[in-house]
Amino acid sequence: MSKSKFSASKREDFIHLFLHSIHPDFLQLTRNHIQNEAIFSSQVAEYPERALLLANKDDWVILNHRPNQDFLNYLADLNLGTKNILIPSSSATNLTEKVLMDQTLLDFLKTLEIIKLHPYFNTPLEVKLAQIIQVEIEAPSTNLSQRINHKTFLPAFLNNLNIPIPNYEIADSNHVIEIANKWLQQHQKIIIRGDDSYGGLAAWAIQDHNSFEHFKVELKTNHNQLFLIEKLYKTTCSPNIQYHIHTNHLQEIGITDQMIDSQLTYHGNIYPSLTRQFEKINHYSQRICQNLQKQAYKGLIGIDFIETTDKQLFVVDINGRPNTSSFGLNVIRKIFPSSYDKKHVKILTHHFESSLNFTELIQLLGKHLFNDETKQGILPYNTGFLPWGKLNAIVIADSPTTLQQLLKHLTKLL
Repeated sequence: MSKSKFSASKREDFIHLFLHSIHPDFLQLTRNHIQNEAIFSSQVAEYPERALLLANKDDWVILNHRPNQDFLNYLADLNLGTKNILIPSSSATNLTEKVLMDQTLLDFLKTLEIIKLHPYFNTPLEVKLAQIIQVEIEAPSTNLSQRINHKTFLPAFLNNLNIPIPNYEIADSNHVIEIANKWLQQHQKIIIRGDDSYGGLAAWAIQDHNSFEHFKVELKTNHNQLFLIEKLYKTTCSPNIQYHIHTNHLQEIGITDQMIDSQLTYHGNIYPSLTRQFEKINHYSQRICQNLQKQAYKGLIGIDFIETTDKQLFVVDINGRPNTSSFGLNVIRKIFPSSYDKKHVKILTHHFESSLNFTELIQLLGKHLFNDETKQGILPYNTGFLPWGKLNAIVIADSPTTLQQLLKHLTKLL
């Protein structure tokens, strides 16, 4: 079976700064799916830790709090991450604001030979920070970032490039029910996507009366919003291709399949992809990246496809920021620079009922923990979620059989 190739990263011999702040206004529409706002806000503060998987040992990462030292040592033993962690001393609603309010931290950053700032999402706050510490931002402009991450931007952009997308209609809050009814009569099953969406949290699969009524209830808190209405297709897989767009070239990182259930809930990624349309995926995605490159896009980008049961291929989303698969693909690229394409990988979130720290977790995983000797096992990351009963992990194996065995062990242990 053919597999997509991705190149080894060619980083400049300078220091890179990673700041993966998630801004509350970026999650505007997704909050309707959050049952406990206080718990959700606390968990959002843990997301910046993922940036450790993108950093090299001499880089710096800014976090809300320092991770478990055993975890940092574990990553270092695998030649992953960095121990150069900075924690702002100020208080604010998001991490970038904390940095901007901490003059001592700003003064320290100015002393480092930083060449680039890698944000999660570029906003005026990141632009301000880059100006203060006088570094280049490895991200699209704030205007381009906003446009790409609005779902209603996608159709016109892709149509101009003559790239296939599902049939669609855009509706505002006042007319979305009427238009959705029309689409349901025509297609029986549809998708409604919120214009401001993150991680699939503002996407509704309308497949029956109950799911439509559920959407109507959530619509009551979504005034003055736009929605994208599409036919819900039967699919064989949902490939996601990752690139790093540089000023003068495109670096393909790899292709995974997104694990998405019938309710459009996202459950992670699996590698290698099951798609049989690698050539088309590469062709369409490169055209998208080349166009964005001309608009001065820089940094990581993920492009989502669906492959239907009748072999149609559509682009369904563009994520102008690091994706979940970005972290997993970067890990296998670093650990297996010449043999990544022989690995079988699942990037997942596993929920469990207890509360753990990293030290307790590695004791529990035992021989199933990924290690440098066997080159297989469960590699935890984003460990700040462990006290909340959530394990983010990259499960790596030499064969599909071993991968399934590891996943079964994980389910039994947690």
